Amino acid sequence: MLEKKVITLAGAAGILACGACFLPPLPGHVPAPPPVRLDLQGIHRIHVVAVNASPTHHLNADRLASLIADSARSEGRGDRLTAFSGPIAPGPSTPDRDGELKVIVLNESANPGQKGYKKGTVGWIFEVSVSAELRNSAGVTVWRENSGHYLTEHDEKPGDAAAAWADNDLHDWLALVVGNRVVFRMLNDFE
Repeated sequence: MLEKKVITLAGAAGILACGACFLPPLPGHVPAPPPVRLDLQGIHRIHVVAVNASPTHHLNADRLASLIADSARSEGRGDRLTAFSGPIAPGPSTPDRDGELKVIVLNESANPGQKGYKKGTVGWIFEVSVSAELRNSAGVTVWRENSGHYLTEHDEKPGDAAAAWADNDLHDWLALVVGNRVVFRMLNDFE
């Protein structure tokens, strides 16, 4: 017990000797400015279209468009933004839209990461490359991302890429990750 008290006192003396308790205050921390929001130029209702042009066609383009529209509605509330996906039939019931977001999946790949804890499994790193463009109703480009690379890791899957891609839950999860990131980058004006 005496040894612990001596060690504690020696530690306190060391701190005082170094002047740690009497240092001048650190300069004030200035928080980073909020991200610059995209000037939507009057766009309030976006039609989301997705196309999978990758050689592998793992992600379902319709599901990706739907998840992007969901994310845009959720994240764009402060901008009074709404979004929808799906085909638009001409006629009187055509929904009003003043913008179109077109997302093209260029490439999808899966690479093994760390070995899994369970025998025969691997943690996978998925990369999805997309281009995206938001145009207003006059066809003017408001925002564009030419070749966005989205990397994400996923839990353990069987040891080969074909088996990892065979999981339909993975497709939804990956489409959700990509969709959320595209919307974040769009609304916060990343190119």
